[in-house]
Amino acid sequence: MPFVKLDVEILTSTLWLQRPDLEIFITALLLSEPKEFTEPTPTLETDSLTETNFVLPPGWYGFAGVSGPGLVRAAVVDVRKGREALRRLPRLASLACCCCR
Repeated sequence: MPFVKLDVEILTSTLWLQRPDLEIFITALLLSEPKEFTEPTPTLETDSLTETNFVLPPGWYGFAGVSGPGLVRAAVVDVRKGREALRRLPRLASLACCCCR
């Protein structure tokens, strides 16, 4: 069973301007298991199987083996708000990574 340690300040971060974003993110963390990608891996749009311009570099990541709708359902978030949150999360993640460097 994977274990995820969260900092309490995640609840007050300015990244979470909308509650569904936080709920979807934490649910994804809780569902994730460690997975190693040994080759560059294309990423997909959150609402289709269309590849994005971002390629995931090789390395270890938390991988939630769940569909977008399944993640929204697991987070107990309204479907429309959950889909919107899924579209925002990749942008928020890139902002967080830039701020941490």
